[in-house]
Amino acid sequence: MEGAPTMMEIVLDGIDGITVRYPEFQLACKGRFDGKDYTVTGAGADTKQTLTFETITPNSIRMTTKLSDKPLYVDVLTLSTDAKSLTDDGNPVSVKQPMKAVYERQEATLKQHEGPLSQGLILRLLLLTRSPLMRCRMRHAGLPLVAGVVLVGAVLGAAVVAQTSGSPDERAIRDAITRFDRDPKNMATSDLIFWSGAFRRPTIGKERAEEVKGEGQISNRVPNSQRTTTTPVRIEVAKSSDLAYEFSNSEVSFDLKDGRHVTLHPAVLRVWRKESGQWKIAAHFARPIEQELAK
Repeated sequence: MEGAPTMMEIVLDGIDGITVRYPEFQLACKGRFDGKDYTVTGAGADTKQTLTFETITPNSIRMTTKLSDKPLYVDVLTLSTDAKSLTDDGNPVSVKQPMKAVYERQEATLKQHEGPLSQGLILRLLLLTRSPLMRCRMRHAGLPLVAGVVLVGAVLGAAVVAQTSGSPDERAIRDAITRFDRDPKNMATSDLIFWSGAFRRPTIGKERAEEVKGEGQISNRVPNSQRTTTTPVRIEVAKSSDLAYEFSNSEVSFDLKDGRHVTLHPAVLRVWRKESGQWKIAAHFARPIEQELAK
């Protein structure tokens, strides 16, 4: 699951049934350990988001998050031998950016219990620790995403702390990301640093961007046909509560004037700055990982 929620509830039902809930995100998924896709439901759910569940050992399971049938994130959940804590070893599918979260059991009800992850186990878990973002090795067309990582480090420096996913600032940023996907107008600072795969180099503020020539270039696209869905992987807010960075996976699709349809899956790195109480994008870097061009 993207990021590390502060509260997780797991209910194992019967021999192969499982329900996972994230109360703070208003998300839940009921499924079985059969590797099939099960829809994530709730007020905060994306209609195209699913989870799959697989048993690894009697004490551990694998949970894969998908968006539009494409795997985005893999979590391996391991329960301690005393059933008092659960470790979540997670990693985005697209990059080597592992994250470890450790949860402490808050409540547990055992019915016909024969093992830490056998039938009848009900766990309510609270986040104890979460590992920091260490590196990003993503490359596209030979171009590393190091520039974006360096920028984030320079802007936030040692002021960054791992706030919980339920903090007011992180929730506000998540809401801003959703609004940006629907309509990017008025979501950026006046001195925005912007770079995406569609342009040759970054721009600052109102500088004119130079297009990358090709069949998918912006001038060849049908106006207003673009649709974007962003799935945050990590959000960190500075102690000052006025700067933050976000690392996300996204899906961008649009129509070309020749009738074809293009789908991109960029990785996104953004710096957010709070202005007059509102979070706005101060820097935006996005590079496609893969592209699907319909004939």
